[in-house]
Amino acid sequence: MQKTRGWFLSILFYVVFAIYLLFLAVILFRSYTGISVWNLYPLRTILEFLTGFDYITGRSHGMLKNAALVNLLGNVAIFLPLGMYVALFRKNGSLWKTTAIVAAVSLTLELLQVVTRTGSGDVDDVLLNALGGLLGALLYRGICRICGGTDKARTAVTLLAPLGGIVCFVALNLIGRFP
Repeated sequence: MQKTRGWFLSILFYVVFAIYLLFLAVILFRSYTGISVWNLYPLRTILEFLTGFDYITGRSHGMLKNAALVNLLGNVAIFLPLGMYVALFRKNGSLWKTTAIVAAVSLTLELLQVVTRTGSGDVDDVLLNALGGLLGALLYRGICRICGGTDKARTAVTLLAPLGGIVCFVALNLIGRFP
């Protein structure tokens, strides 16, 4: 019985991970824009969203809007699970290496968005995605401590990841609907 449960949880873990990767691909490559744009100025988009002022062009357009908040929080939230998964796969890896892996994946995806013209590349997205990865790795470490080991933590991640993803998705959609 215990072997069957372990086998089932292993399959469930990889299915949940595959669904997460599919969800990530759909969100990042959902529409063809026909435009290839890059922002290579660190913190430009983040500061513009927070202050309403573009420090490169000098334009001002008001304060933080819900769409900007969804963009900022969404870029962190969408890569939080990847940080958890990378930490889980690497076992005992450093936080910085885990964060670097997430940042490299994010940079690759940003480049692909520009090349395929399905979005704009933004260095700030990479920074926010890396922050999400770091938070995910920290969360995984916390789960390991609470659960008392990596096997129980893996089970917890398998069961909690879909729930956390749904909560984040609903919350971000609710924030985005109100002006």
